[in-house]
Amino acid sequence: MRKCIRLNPIEHETLARLYVEKRIATDRYMHRPNDLRELAAAFNGLTGREDPPEDLLHYMQTKRRTQGLWPTLDGNHLRLPVVLGRLIDEDYIEVLCQIYPEFDCGPETFAQDRSLSVRLERRFEEETGQRKRGYVLATAMVELRKAGRLPTLGSKDQSFDDFSAAEALAE
Repeated sequence: MRKCIRLNPIEHETLARLYVEKRIATDRYMHRPNDLRELAAAFNGLTGREDPPEDLLHYMQTKRRTQGLWPTLDGNHLRLPVVLGRLIDEDYIEVLCQIYPEFDCGPETFAQDRSLSVRLERRFEEETGQRKRGYVLATAMVELRKAGRLPTLGSKDQSFDDFSAAEALAE
């Protein structure tokens, strides 16, 4: 798994303000590379950094997962629907759903980890004979998950109903 870039507080605030100003949700940047490049260009121009767009997206997604570390758009985002058929042919959606559990990770991971993305590309091509970029397949998987069409992956974390069960495991 790749590491998240580090931003100082001023750089973080700059990126957060650009994000809110653009009104594009982080998951939508996965299939809007031109918008992501524009965001990165604006951020790099304001801060003097040279971060690739994918690293900035990874940073935003990572911070978003920790409540309070990334701003929300509070419903004030642009409505940018994804047409799944533009990403992947309907005939291959089932194949993508079948190979997804083999990787045991969430769809966003493919956009963040290039080697994993290449493995997904190869696996998809083995099954379908079609070449698709991992980024496109990852975006399709995000949309399939939102539609409830992806299988649920087994949880790596154990949850407990009470503290005594957790304490017993720790002993």
